[in-house]
This record gives sequence, C-alpha cells and structure tokens, in this order.
Amino acid sequence: MYFLISIWGHENRTYAAIKFVIFTQVSSLLMLLAIVVLVLIGHSHTGAYTFDYFKLQNTEIDPDIAFWLMLGFFVAFTVKLPAVPFHTWLPDAHTQAPTGGSVILAGVMLKTGAYGLLRFVIPLFPEAAHEFAPIAMTLGALSVLYAAMMAYAQTDLKRLIAYTSVSHMGFILLGVFSWNYFALQGTVVTMLAHGISASALFMIAGALQERLHTREMGSMGGLWTAVPGCLL
Repeated sequence: MYFLISIWGHENRTYAAIKFVIFTQVSSLLMLLAIVVLVLIGHSHTGAYTFDYFKLQNTEIDPDIAFWLMLGFFVAFTVKLPAVPFHTWLPDAHTQAPTGGSVILAGVMLKTGAYGLLRFVIPLFPEAAHEFAPIAMTLGALSVLYAAMMAYAQTDLKRLIAYTSVSHMGFILLGVFSWNYFALQGTVVTMLAHGISASALFMIAGALQERLHTREMGSMGGLWTAVPGCLL
C-alpha cells in the first residue's frame, strides 16, 4: 500500500503514504510486543515457547496484565479499522491513493482490523475485553457520529467517502463489543456489505476524477455529457 500510494497516488501522495506507514507500523509494534509477552507468560506456565493460537487462548494471565495485553491488540486493530481517535491516516490515504489502492483499502485492509477484534481480542482476553467494552463502544459511537459530521463537511468526493467508511466502521466496533450474538452476526454482514459498497463508490469516484480531472464536488456540474452511459 505504501508503494501504491507513494508512486501512483495523487498530489500529496508522499505525505499520505508516510502517515499511513507510521500509524500502522507503530500500532503493529504494540501488538507484536503484546504477542511476545503473551508467549513468555505461556512459557512460564508450560515450560515451552509456542505461538499456537489455541494453546495461548487457554493461558492463565493475571487480570491486570491481560488488560494491557488486550489493549496492545485493541489499539493495533482499531488503528487499522479505523476508529476515532486513530482514524486520521485514512482520509489522507484514501484521497491520495489511486483508485485501485482505495478499493484495496476499503474492500480488504479495513476489514483486517475488524477481523482482528473478532478473532484475537475477544477470544484471547474475554474478561479484559468485557471490562473494556464500555470504552470501546463509546469510541465506536463517537466514530459513527463524528465521522458522519465530518463527511457532511467535505467537498472532496473521495475524502467524503473515506469519512463515511470511518463512520461505518464505528458500527462494527459497537457490534463487536456489545457482547450480543446477533450484533456479532451483524458485524460480519456489515464488513461484507461495506467492502462491496465502499469499493464500488471509490471506483465511481475514480472514474469521475479521470474524466473531469477533479475531485471537488462543486466543480462536477454537467456530468451528463462527461461520464459514460454506464455510470448514469
């Protein structure tokens, strides 16, 4: 993604690519540290070093330590999701990325954050995650409302779609930490639906930019004569 943005991106592509790397790599290092500590704790109980998911899932961890380990995983995946206040890399990355890069971001990469919450944060640290749920759901609700308001304020078409993605991901964060079976099902459906619909929106935005040479919605008057029939 760094090379897609920095080589084939738009006018501020270098800034957006570096910001993307800093956010995602720093948060990933936190998760790596949490994984190493989790393995060391497992070794103290069993005498063996292992990264086996199911063995680590059954590791007995002090509640205080489990909370900090859960937080390392949570921050890493919430940055990738992303959710407020870790979202600021996404509008820049989406806006400056080429159309294919925006499609990959919306359709695949954002869903790795949601998958990580479902696959690792909740199963590995259920008690700590349950304790943290009110804060996580508050961040989810804040993401829904704040990003939606920011989307209304945008004049750049791709930036508008990017903020709506942050808002939609807030619903996923709410669903994951609501501790409700149907909410978890809804989370998975929302991941699939958003991946398809947001990718299609970025493809349309890319097609419009290619023909009109602008992303500013105020300059998109007279689309009837500028876009192919398949988009009308």
